[in-house]
Amino acid sequence: MNTASFWKGTAQEVSFSSLSQDLDTDVAIIGGGITGITAAHLLAQAGKSVVVLEAMKVGLGTTGHSTGNLHVTVDQSLSAIRNTWDQKTATAVARSRSETIDAIERVVAEYNIPCNFFRRPHYIFPTDSSQVPQMEQEYRTLRDAGVDATIIREVPLPFRVEQALRIEHQAQFHPLMYVRMLAKAIATDRCRIFEDSKVIEIDDDRMTVSTAHGKVRAEAIIMAMHTPKGFNVLQTELGPYREYGIAARLTDDRYPEGLF
Repeated sequence: MNTASFWKGTAQEVSFSSLSQDLDTDVAIIGGGITGITAAHLLAQAGKSVVVLEAMKVGLGTTGHSTGNLHVTVDQSLSAIRNTWDQKTATAVARSRSETIDAIERVVAEYNIPCNFFRRPHYIFPTDSSQVPQMEQEYRTLRDAGVDATIIREVPLPFRVEQALRIEHQAQFHPLMYVRMLAKAIATDRCRIFEDSKVIEIDDDRMTVSTAHGKVRAEAIIMAMHTPKGFNVLQTELGPYREYGIAARLTDDRYPEGLF
C-alpha cells in the first residue's frame, strides 16, 4: 500500500532555490503552504516586497496532505461555535470561509491554474439517529448565517440515510497543484520564494528571520505555519492527529459529484 500523498504524486513539479544571502524586504513570510503563498500573492499585489521561506518544498506540509475540500463548515461544526460564542461569530466564520472559496476561484481563473477546481454540493449526514439533532442544529446555524443549505431525505450514495444536510456552492480542488502553480506565477523580484530554507531563529527586536545560510530583515514577519515557531501558549492546546484518505480508480463513471 502506498501511503504517500496522492496530491504529491499527481502535481506538476516546481523548484525554488534556497536562501544563500542576507536580504531586506517589507514582509518576511515563514511557510510556503497555501497560507504563506496566498499572503505573498496579496501583499505583492498591494505593492509590498515579500520573501517566503519554506523549510521543505512549497506546499508539501499540511497543504499537500489535505483533503482538497473547500467548505464553509468547520470540523467541530459552526453550531459549536455558535453555542460557545454566538451566532454573530459563527456567521463571521462562515462568511470568511465562503469568501476564501470565492477568492481561490478568482485566482484559478486569473492564472489559469489547472487544479481541477469545481463547485460541488457538500452533504452532511448522520451515521445513526442520535446525531440527527446535531445536524439539524447545524442547519439552523447555517441558515441564520445566510448559507444556502437544505434538509433532504436522501443522498446520491448507494445506501439509505434518515436525512441529510446539503450545502450548495462548496468546492474541491487539487491543493498542491494550486499552491505550486500560484507560487510559480507570482515569483518575481518583488516576491522571492525560497525552498529548503528552514527558519532557525526569529529576532523580534531586530525584525530578522535567520536560516542556516542567510538572514532576512523585514518590516513585518508572518508566521504562516501550522503552529508558531518557538514556544507559544497556543501549543499547549494542540494535539497530534492523523487522518487517512483512500484513492481508488473506479471501473465506471457512475459516481456522485460532491463532498460527503
